[in-house]
Amino acid sequence: MSGNLDINNSGSGAITQNTARQLVFNGIDTANYSGTGLAPVIHNITLNKIGGVKLNSPLALQNTLTFTRGIIVSDITNLLKLSAGATVAGASDSGYVDGAVSKAGNTAFVFPVGQISKYAPISMTAPSLASDVFRALYTHTNPNASGYTTAVHDPSLYIVSPVEYWLLDRINGASNVKVTLSFDSVRSGGISSVADLRVAHWTGTNCKDEGNGGTTGNNLMGTVQSQNLVT
Repeated sequence: MSGNLDINNSGSGAITQNTARQLVFNGIDTANYSGTGLAPVIHNITLNKIGGVKLNSPLALQNTLTFTRGIIVSDITNLLKLSAGATVAGASDSGYVDGAVSKAGNTAFVFPVGQISKYAPISMTAPSLASDVFRALYTHTNPNASGYTTAVHDPSLYIVSPVEYWLLDRINGASNVKVTLSFDSVRSGGISSVADLRVAHWTGTNCKDEGNGGTTGNNLMGTVQSQNLVT
């Protein structure tokens, strides 16, 4: 299925496609998905749409999400839901999810999130069970504005970023995972020493130092993984 039409699923059944089918979004204008019916389960989605896609209802994917260009806009309620075994290809500054995306399964995964025309992925190591589900969201906002007090932190942390944060919620299961955060000098500010980076975790009362379990890249762009499994 392709084109610039909006999709409205208001029936009593789910929209399900077999392995030979894919949903392709092409064109310039923004497409909308909405409806009161069951959340559709799509085998493959290809996004090649300058205006992107706005989710007004949840949308589930079984196999592969391919970004060519365009942004999927979602939220905690109307989110993109990736099944166990689903994969993502082509995420970049030109194509990502601005909002919430969930992932089921027991494989390591890179959540294709971002904002302000910048890709800002967060990754996790493999959960224990295929039934485990994690949900991620990136926000290019000072975390203090949302009640995460960055000034209250472990003494081992010198400063906590005041420009961006991620939410990574375990919404099903009991697995703890290592978390990898990305940085980019354009969206994250200057990085003087990659080796000094740490993953900070808001516990509800304090920014906890989850350590540096390894980095990639350089002072302009890269990642840092937590040393600890994060609860």
